[in-house]
Amino acid sequence: MYTGEQIPWSFERAPELIEGAPEWALAEREALYRVTEIFRWWVTNRQIENGEMGGGWGDDCEMLRAWPIAIMAADDPMILTGWRRMAKGIWKALNLQLGYVNEITDVEHGAEPLTDTHAMMIGLDYGNPLFVERCMRSMRCMRDVWTGVNPKGHLLFRSHYFSATQVDTTPPHDTDVCYNARAARPGVWVAWYNRHPEILNLFSEWARSWCEMARRTDCGKPAGVIPAQIHFSTESFTPYRDAWYKGYFGWNFEAFGEMYDQLLATSILTGDETLAAPILNSLELCARNYLVPLNSWSVLQYETEDVHKGKSALRVKWSPPSHIKYSNGGVCKILYNETDLSGRTFELWFKIPDSSVKTFTVSFFQTRQLRAERHTWFNKNPGEWKKVIITVGSQGDADSYERNRGDLRKITEIIFSASSKEPRKGGEFLINEFREIPREGIKPAKHCEIFFNTVLSLKPGGELWTAKRLFSSIRPAVEKWRLLTGNTRFDGFLKKVGSPYLRWLLSENRRDKKLIVQSCQEAIKSTRSNFELLTSEVLFTDRIFGKGTDHLLSLYTGSLGMVTGYPSYQVTWRNTGRDFAALVYESRDDYLKVLLYSFTPNVREIGMVLWRLEPGRYRLKMGPDRDENDIYDKITYEKIVEIKERMQEVRIPLPPRELQIVEFVQISSTKGIPLAECADLAISSEDVSAIPSGQNGRIRLAATVHNIGAASAHNVKVTFYEKTKSITRRLGEAKIEVLKPPLDLEPSCQTVYVDVRLSCPEPTIIVKLSTNTPEITKRNNLISVRLTSARITHQTAVIQKPEVAPQEPKCNYQLLAEIRADEFRVNKGVSLMKDPDGKIYAEMTSSGAVMEYTMNLEPGRYLFEISGQGKDTEHDAFYFQIDDLIRERLFFPCGSQGLAKILEVPFIKRGKRTIRIMCAETLVRFYGLRILKMKDSP
Repeated sequence: MYTGEQIPWSFERAPELIEGAPEWALAEREALYRVTEIFRWWVTNRQIENGEMGGGWGDDCEMLRAWPIAIMAADDPMILTGWRRMAKGIWKALNLQLGYVNEITDVEHGAEPLTDTHAMMIGLDYGNPLFVERCMRSMRCMRDVWTGVNPKGHLLFRSHYFSATQVDTTPPHDTDVCYNARAARPGVWVAWYNRHPEILNLFSEWARSWCEMARRTDCGKPAGVIPAQIHFSTESFTPYRDAWYKGYFGWNFEAFGEMYDQLLATSILTGDETLAAPILNSLELCARNYLVPLNSWSVLQYETEDVHKGKSALRVKWSPPSHIKYSNGGVCKILYNETDLSGRTFELWFKIPDSSVKTFTVSFFQTRQLRAERHTWFNKNPGEWKKVIITVGSQGDADSYERNRGDLRKITEIIFSASSKEPRKGGEFLINEFREIPREGIKPAKHCEIFFNTVLSLKPGGELWTAKRLFSSIRPAVEKWRLLTGNTRFDGFLKKVGSPYLRWLLSENRRDKKLIVQSCQEAIKSTRSNFELLTSEVLFTDRIFGKGTDHLLSLYTGSLGMVTGYPSYQVTWRNTGRDFAALVYESRDDYLKVLLYSFTPNVREIGMVLWRLEPGRYRLKMGPDRDENDIYDKITYEKIVEIKERMQEVRIPLPPRELQIVEFVQISSTKGIPLAECADLAISSEDVSAIPSGQNGRIRLAATVHNIGAASAHNVKVTFYEKTKSITRRLGEAKIEVLKPPLDLEPSCQTVYVDVRLSCPEPTIIVKLSTNTPEITKRNNLISVRLTSARITHQTAVIQKPEVAPQEPKCNYQLLAEIRADEFRVNKGVSLMKDPDGKIYAEMTSSGAVMEYTMNLEPGRYLFEISGQGKDTEHDAFYFQIDDLIRERLFFPCGSQGLAKILEVPFIKRGKRTIRIMCAETLVRFYGLRILKMKDSP
């Protein structure tokens, strides 16, 4: 296999072929089976308990970009568990508590740990407060650290080298680049979830700055296209390079795609269509200048020395293969919409350099196979520029004119070609200008200003050069824009250059599923052989991209564009497995049609998770399609469904081994409350625990309640239940009058307690949340956990001995200060309480809880004794930080108050020092600290 040999898998487990199954369904299943088999291998054979795959955190996390297909289509619990394990491990290992890496590095690599592991989990683990709050915290870094308003009044990133707390603004790092959108992507998912006003405001200002830069034409940049970099202070596009398209990452297709997706997301989330202007302007540039060779042996030479009317000419050369007797060479101008050209007049300048060419022809096509008319001129004066006038629908000054079957009102292509005079000979011709001549009473054809002029030059940075390189970068954002807006303006162009799934959606004959099969071929071809090169022989884990998984995901979910970017999914699937194929046939906000095929031998119930259907009443219809004409043979299942919220799951019975059509047809819409006006109570399994209550035989249950919406939750009730094998009984209830939203980009949560007597060891505890405030979703209002010994503090109590600094005996230190927990400044993740002995402590109720105390310290050597209590000696940790001088990860003892650690710290300079206690886990109690100074120290 290292010499290029294609070796089939040695353990072929592909499921049997089912006679009568549609070809597209068989292709989908094979592709899904093969890519998930590779992902499973990595989870089973390489992933260790802390989530690592063996390539280092920075590379391992990139593997997840291909995994969504296994979760969203096959509902594979192994892959989802592996993803969660990596997210948890990378958060702890890289100390991401502040929302980003702690060491200054370039944004491409610095953003990957959080963005690749956490951002998309907001959709995959919908409603889990853990991922929403962690991604939200990264936006605080963007607001307070990474960005700023420059001297010209624009909000930009100050650099592309930064950490959670610092920015490197030394040249050449002091520029805003497209890859900075990767650091902002966690905020895109948060804003999609709850329309957080602070994030939307931040994104809007940043997007306006980039839109303004896109409009400019500095340094020869075409108007409407974003630059590669923007210097923060001067807004120059070329602060350190010699061209507008060169930057820190140069003209990087992936990087440009990141920024275009960011602009689209901001436009949709805010409703401001002007923020998507760079996408539309860039798309129009590409469509206007999309030239392709007519024959494979044609060669285009865009920059020539032959100048006519002050403009460079387009030279087309061709030399046919030996088996071709006579041949044409040419180029095609593609009109991105069907355009009415009947009666319109155009001026054309062309030149044939020598007598080897017999004729020159201009043809107008309705489709590539359907020509409408042809105008031909003989080569009478070789070497001279010739001006011709073409009136569509008449012969004009052409030497030969032929009217064909195509409709002149629906022209999509104009082909310029020439034919050679002698057998097996090639030739060349030049075009200088082709433009419409205005006529009284006839407006220029909309979207059809056909000028070659300056775009004929392929000079780097020019229009044509840019268009040729830009489209592959913007296509994901363009296709997502088309899907989410329904704008048909560029459909003619996208039918020719879009992804296979989009071309199929825009085709007039969707019964032909060849493009769907084609969508699966990349994934199948890349995984059908050399299994070991994708698994055991891999040296770099950031090179396992899962080719074709993005196209495959489009078929199953109806999405387009960047998989991990702004979500465009219409439906995802539950309880399906790999013996399942789905093809989203049509999707709108008020309608959904899907083709389904189950390869299992029995009827099974599957779940459809609906991402984009608007609230309302729908008629759900399902029936077989035995003749594969995309129409029901009959309706076998029908019911009325009430869609109340986003991501609602609808269960349907799926018959075996028979093509089915499922439709959601809206009966009536329901005016929903905007997400920006909704609260969202949330609780996860990590938020429930128990601590001793101090009373005989009783336990104090604790539950941390989060609000991850954008509005306050009022009259919150937290009800506890105990579930045993025989009964479920109510244990008690706690109330929260108001739980405010996290508008400051810090988690908003509160811990409540009830003292209970349990009926048996290790029961299942159910916690249910309720409020009279509208919520984003209610699926995160209920949690069920087994109250094992690990969740009860006193049952796992192990007192950890303090680690005393060995350098000096403690008797040489004198007490300088004793600071109680209630003397610290605290954020919303901290609650001040009293223990049974009356001692005040701070309960740090969530990761990211921060306490601060500032004081003057003289030069000298100090001891810091930190006192607290934890829940679990193995996991419950906190960070002790003094300015930038020291940062230690420490563990509290659990079960009773004790010292976590005694640290010795030398200070050389006098000044104010800020002491921070930051929780890394949950339910950590902090009592206070003692500061001792060494006697006689300077």
